[in-house]
Amino acid sequence: MELERILPPIKKCLDQNYMSITNERAKQTFSELERVIYNLYSKPLPRKLYQRARREYKRVQRLQQFLRSRPDIIVRPIDKGKGFYIGNTATIEYKTQEYMDKTEAYQEITSGRSPLADNLRAVQTVLDYLVTQKAITKKQRDKLLPNSNKLELAHLYTLPKVHTVISFSLLCIFYKKFVFL
Repeated sequence: MELERILPPIKKCLDQNYMSITNERAKQTFSELERVIYNLYSKPLPRKLYQRARREYKRVQRLQQFLRSRPDIIVRPIDKGKGFYIGNTATIEYKTQEYMDKTEAYQEITSGRSPLADNLRAVQTVLDYLVTQKAITKKQRDKLLPNSNKLELAHLYTLPKVHTVISFSLLCIFYKKFVFL
């Protein structure tokens, strides 16, 4: 039972904090704690709440099964908020490529090797050259030099705005598939 699993760590914690379990107050606290935990874990859920929880659980399982069976659907957390983006992977790939071509600010890493170390070395070389040419001081170089512990490559996120997250057709598919089952 859950109580038998939780009680020993609590007793150990109290022992480590120098509270004697032979103390009358400690015995009373333990019995009260045992009663509270027992009541929390032994009371059955109300019937309506239990049925609703089962329905919601089955809905989530059907949704997970549906998403696993459809490799063309992508589910990603949105950047600013607690929602999810649900969309077509081909659309995301197209928008990503279109944005990369338009801005020319991103490159896809196809070799599997990060160019971050090469970029850092190039920046260090340029800054060292500027110091030797007396264009900047050593103090300025140190301020401009990136911190290698906090350095990372830029990531391209092509997720749409929150209000355009789910297209109407996809919403209809989910509505028909999961609400009426």
